[in-house]
Amino acid sequence: MDNNVTSINITISDYSDICNKFNSDMLSEELSNYIYNECKGKPLKNKVKININSLFELDDDQKEKIVDMIRSNFGIDIKENLLYLKYINIPRIILFIIGIILVFICTFFDSLNISWLAEIILIIGWLVIWEAAYNYLFLGTKKRMQVKRLKKLTCCEINFIDEK
Repeated sequence: MDNNVTSINITISDYSDICNKFNSDMLSEELSNYIYNECKGKPLKNKVKININSLFELDDDQKEKIVDMIRSNFGIDIKENLLYLKYINIPRIILFIIGIILVFICTFFDSLNISWLAEIILIIGWLVIWEAAYNYLFLGTKKRMQVKRLKKLTCCEINFIDEK
């Protein structure tokens, strides 16, 4: 077994197990979660290979539809995560700028010999800067890791094993 490949084995007993119960053109939430959870804890650099073992006969159209459902499901998740990263960066930048402004305002009050107010503003300014930096470095990294994992799932190799 190749150490640079993450293999995900799926056994389906009925075609309805794959589809969302409300929309037959979408992957079921349960299967989507299973596939994603099987990738957790594995290196991001690994290639992903999905082996679908069907206990019934699948025609070529059904196989193609399953591949399309898997790819589109994780493609939508990528778009959602990128949208989140886009909109969360604007408040982070604003917070960072506010923090810098507060640090500069602190020097103004310090020059007026109002040191207690200058210290409070300085603490608040550094707190805002730290919060913006923390969110960017740590929370953003988590989302970027999810996007990388989802991209691997979107372009993974999908094999069908037919068992009757």
